[in-house]
Amino acid sequence: MQKVAKINSAKVAALGSEIGGALYGLTILEHNIANQSNNMTRFIVIARDAIQV
Repeated sequence: MQKVAKINSAKVAALGSEIGGALYGLTILEHNIANQSNNMTRFIVIARDAIQV
């Protein structure tokens, strides 16, 4: 979301929470876009060397 806000282009969008959008001053285009009520996203960080996450 931070990168999308920095780009500031109508051709770029982000998926995220309402709180994240508010944090970066983004406009919410659509609410509740999940196709399942129990939908959740997981992220995995991969790096050559150990990093702090």
